[in-house]
Amino acid sequence: MRGSLGAMSVTRGTFLKALGKSLPGMVLGSGAATAARTLLGKMAAVSNAPGATEFPAPAVATNQEVASGPKVEFITSGPPDGNRIALTFDDGPTPGVTDRILDELQKRKLHATFFMIGQRIAAAPDLARCVLAEGHEVGNHTFTHPKLTTLSDQQADAEIQKTQDIMAEVLNHRPAWFRPPYGALRQDQAAMLASRGLGIVLWSVDSKD
Repeated sequence: MRGSLGAMSVTRGTFLKALGKSLPGMVLGSGAATAARTLLGKMAAVSNAPGATEFPAPAVATNQEVASGPKVEFITSGPPDGNRIALTFDDGPTPGVTDRILDELQKRKLHATFFMIGQRIAAAPDLARCVLAEGHEVGNHTFTHPKLTTLSDQQADAEIQKTQDIMAEVLNHRPAWFRPPYGALRQDQAAMLASRGLGIVLWSVDSKD
């Protein structure tokens, strides 16, 4: 379970103006050591409270753009003004856990982002569908939850693509966001995500569960 702290009570125009003037270059590394803001698009997830703002999905970049342009940047929080929190949950769907989270979110009329593991979608497809059906965001969290920095490019690419494929097959869904397991991703692996139009989301508060 992760909590991504971010203020979301601003308009999309204000958000874009605040962040669009300075895209610092993308910073990838282990964990959330380097906090950064970006214009990759919509925040991971926001509640459906009045004033909640939807932001556009990240644009698709070519491998060449990633290699020669700004480095890919992690999203760790939203704009610094206001009082909003983006809730995110990792590693599901897990029967007995994900369904309880859904119940609690529904009671509070909140929405969240669930970063799902491909293998677990295959094992609990109905539960994964429930997450989407209840209005939550679903993101890619690899197929088997490996530390991507320890894998070859081919292996890492397969982890990402297999999850994209199973989401398309089981959920009829194309995710806009990716969370690397353990927050670990090499800069030279960024093109695998950018070419698929996936923004990279970490967290600013870890529940340590």
